[in-house]
Amino acid sequence: MIAEYKISHNQSQHYAAGSGGTCLTHGIEMKTKILLILVLLVSGCASTSGIVSAGKDKYLITAHNMAAGASGEQLKEHLYRGASEYCNASGKEFEQLELTAEGYKPFVRLAHAEMTFRCVDR
Repeated sequence: MIAEYKISHNQSQHYAAGSGGTCLTHGIEMKTKILLILVLLVSGCASTSGIVSAGKDKYLITAHNMAAGASGEQLKEHLYRGASEYCNASGKEFEQLELTAEGYKPFVRLAHAEMTFRCVDR
């Protein structure tokens, strides 16, 4: 019966001695899947708002992350990149005016960061 299972389950599976034909690689595959799901849940995905006007020659960009344990500090990179791309498109560079960042707090808030900036000549 074990020989039949080996043939029908794939020729290259490994079996534990005295395990009654239990497939070891099946357990490894399951652990890998569970680990992948946990990594995806914890890593989350940061999303950045579009650039909006915040007054004369001032702009606002925000970012948030739904992952548990995410910090507002991690989101700053997204804000800097978005502001830089926006200003570079007009041949300028961004100048940070205000920046706030708050980390994830369970059952209270997501990680959140917000920056006000303007585009200045290089």
